[in-house]
Amino acid sequence: MAGGPDTSIVVCNFGTHSVRIGFAGDAVPFYDEPSTVWAAPEAPGGPAAGGSRKRPRPTTGRRIFFAAGAAPAGCEITSPVKAGLVSDWDAAWAHIERALSRADGEAAPPSAAAQAALAAPSSSLPSSSTSSSCPGGGSGGSLRRSALQGRRLLVVDNLLAPRAAREAWAEEALAWRGAAGISFIREPVAICFAHGFVSGLVIDIGASGCRVTPVEAGYPLVMAHRQSTVAGDFMDLATSVITRSFVGKASTCPVDPASLLATDASARALLDSARSLREAAADCCQPLLAGDGTFDLAKPPLVPKPVVVGPHRLSGEARARLGDVLFREDAPDTPASTAADESSSEFPALPPGAATIPMMVAASLFACEESARRACGEAVLLTGGVSRTGHCADRLSWELAQPDALAAGLAVHLLPVPLSEVTHSPWMGGSIIASAGTLPDLFISAKEWDSGDASKLLARCI
Repeated sequence: MAGGPDTSIVVCNFGTHSVRIGFAGDAVPFYDEPSTVWAAPEAPGGPAAGGSRKRPRPTTGRRIFFAAGAAPAGCEITSPVKAGLVSDWDAAWAHIERALSRADGEAAPPSAAAQAALAAPSSSLPSSSTSSSCPGGGSGGSLRRSALQGRRLLVVDNLLAPRAAREAWAEEALAWRGAAGISFIREPVAICFAHGFVSGLVIDIGASGCRVTPVEAGYPLVMAHRQSTVAGDFMDLATSVITRSFVGKASTCPVDPASLLATDASARALLDSARSLREAAADCCQPLLAGDGTFDLAKPPLVPKPVVVGPHRLSGEARARLGDVLFREDAPDTPASTAADESSSEFPALPPGAATIPMMVAASLFACEESARRACGEAVLLTGGVSRTGHCADRLSWELAQPDALAAGLAVHLLPVPLSEVTHSPWMGGSIIASAGTLPDLFISAKEWDSGDASKLLARCI
């Protein structure tokens, strides 16, 4: 972006399987890493005490490690995000500190010893006040200055993130990390801004589910939001021996789930396998365009056979077949020569009555006022990591163009989103808004937070 990045404003977006952190004004985040980490048991003495006069501190003092080889015995695998919402604050803040420390001068990923220091118990971090003792009643040791000190933080969060989550972000950033300010923006709004719209219908197919949200004039219409939690989990493809049948090619990922996280090498194999699957998917899900650059809806696009997905590698929750859940059963399929028999009793059956994307789009738009319905239907944005697989854009375009897909008179126009921007769209929108300089009251300062009413302060955020 023009003028270069503003390193005093940090933009972060936490997804189920990746964390994106960067500076306002940048086109892409400098930190885009898997969210999975290893957490040591809670520090002696339990959660950190204190905080501001009104609120407890969100973090508990666990030590966080980013490589299996660096984690001591007894660590548990965890992620900042569970069920689409940030809930593990130790893991979330460890990612932020790691990203900023790397941006501030670390040329290479930290060693095991450096990671241990970087992921020191939260109670050893200084509060916003200059104190020579360890806040929170910790055992002391060397105090380390937070990499967020003096910076402002913009969190691009889930549409349904509760106010308590935003309060937890603000309390840790302002009262304990010494941040100069904090603000928030909902993901659907950020996605629209990333692609030059203030109104639109955002279809976000991520690892935790599929979310359909209308956005009118920069505000998400929460009452018209629709969500399905059985949209599949693309990263789980790397945890089982799964053959992915694409149009004319297949990609096999033989990984033993039992030994995935035993060593650094096996953890690296997991990441490399996931990347190879993503690259193979990206090669095969380019839109089927007509000569004039528009979607060719004269014939149904070829799509891969629905993919069987095993249990979630963190929660153990069973996942359904991606293709069957997202689209209609009678939709066109791949030629028989490329289809593999993927039926197996070890995988879960499809949930009865699972909502398809066209059904969710129709329900969401009809929940809007007529003017909002018209504005949102003119720009339909398909984003999210899972949307990169299986000709999702082609299939959805074909589905929405069918006479019986939506009620008469409801026209929608799916806009092609570049593959390079699919997973970065929420972060990009936050970067644009934070660098615009047209919202002077966007950020909440530490002084305001300490003396003001939380509900009124958070109401200023988007």
